[in-house]
Amino acid sequence: MLTVVTVVAMVGLATWKILSPKEPVFQGKRLSIWLAGYKISKYPVSSPQQKKADEAMRHVGTNAIPTLFRILQAHDSPITLKLISVAQRQRLMKVDYTPPSARKYSAGVAFRMLGPSASNAVPELIRIYQKDSALETRNAIIIALGHIGPPAKDAAPLLLEATTSINFPVRANAANTLKAIDREAAAKAGVK
Repeated sequence: MLTVVTVVAMVGLATWKILSPKEPVFQGKRLSIWLAGYKISKYPVSSPQQKKADEAMRHVGTNAIPTLFRILQAHDSPITLKLISVAQRQRLMKVDYTPPSARKYSAGVAFRMLGPSASNAVPELIRIYQKDSALETRNAIIIALGHIGPPAKDAAPLLLEATTSINFPVRANAANTLKAIDREAAAKAGVK
């Protein structure tokens, strides 16, 4: 029984890889592979993987935005999580899995390389934020808006609201982002 489930899981994963949307490629690898270099870390050390992710983002530029939007909106279904869990327990093939929270964080950080040139992404980032209440999505979008900088000023109301979140990372990132994009609004709101 476990073998059948494992085979089904592997076929499902292979099908998903084949049918997944096309995305920019750098040095023969999809952008989402490079974005893994922006791992969440306790220490702000610039790793070789992060430098390669930066290089990929510089190369791809704003063509990365549709892929970043897709990553920010991704959620793994319960059945996908179950299949991945089963596949990871088998010993025939190694199954690497990065949870959506880590992928979303990487997408948010990737906007650092785009900066103000990603200003056209602000309306869609606001829309995704308003539509998706998942904390990891909202935090990644707040990070992205901070990297876009002052051109993301239209997001100030959203950020003001986020500064009252009960989630510390969301609250702290919202305060920092608000200061980065609209110092006047931050000062009026008492954000220090």
